[in-house]
This record gives sequence, C-alpha cells and structure tokens, in this order.
Amino acid sequence: MMTEETKKKGPIHLFVTGFTMGAADVVPGLSGWNKPFIIIIYSKMIENTDKIASDAMSLLQRFKIKEFIAAVPWKFFIVLFAGILSAVVTFASVISHLLDAHPAFVFAFFGGLILASAIAVCGVSKLTKSGWISLIICAV
Repeated sequence: MMTEETKKKGPIHLFVTGFTMGAADVVPGLSGWNKPFIIIIYSKMIENTDKIASDAMSLLQRFKIKEFIAAVPWKFFIVLFAGILSAVVTFASVISHLLDAHPAFVFAFFGGLILASAIAVCGVSKLTKSGWISLIICAV
C-alpha cells in the first residue's frame, strides 16, 4: 500500500532510502534502521510491515495464497531491499577500508546521522516530560 506522498517520491526515492539504510548497515555497531527517520519513510515501513503481520498473515494461515500475494505490498519491499542489498554489496569493502584508514571520520559521519535521527524522532513524536528525560539519558 503506497500513499500519495510515497507515490510522488516514487521508486527511485525508495531505492535511495534503502541504499542509505544498507550503507549504514555495513558500519559495525550502526543500525541502518535509523535512516528511515531521516528520510521520513518510517511510518510507511511500519504501516506496510503491520499490513503483512495482520492482514496478509491471516490470509496465509487460512491458505488463501492468491489473496496473500495480493495483500503484501511487494513493490515497496522489493525496491527498498534492492537498495539495501546494492549498498551492502557496493560499500562492504569501501567501508572496511575507511574504517581501517580513517576510523574517526567514519564514526563521526555516522554519529552525525544518528544525531539527525534523534532530532527527526523528536520532531515527529510528541514527547512527554518523562519521554524527554529518557531521550536525554539515552543520548548521554
């Protein structure tokens, strides 16, 4: 299921999103799943994953294979995972070399991406006082 916003951005935007997630996955200790916050597809990922977990899986359990295939947002996940795989294949040796040659710069760059993710989360969600305290403690 793709919203109008996702359709406007198109599959190229989704592929690039997957590519940035895959590039981050190559760096040890950094999760590529932080990047959707920056690129604003997190809610779409959750919505599509929820669609599979609830609607599609119940169809599969009842052996309604055709309906299951129709219910899964294949285009979204195929394009996203193609971007992730492309980045992993492309950057595995590059990141490995950069981590050996310039580890401080690599971790500073990806540390900045994590900080941007945290800022994006704060902008998207409405945190309570205890939420802000938790966020600050985790950031420290």
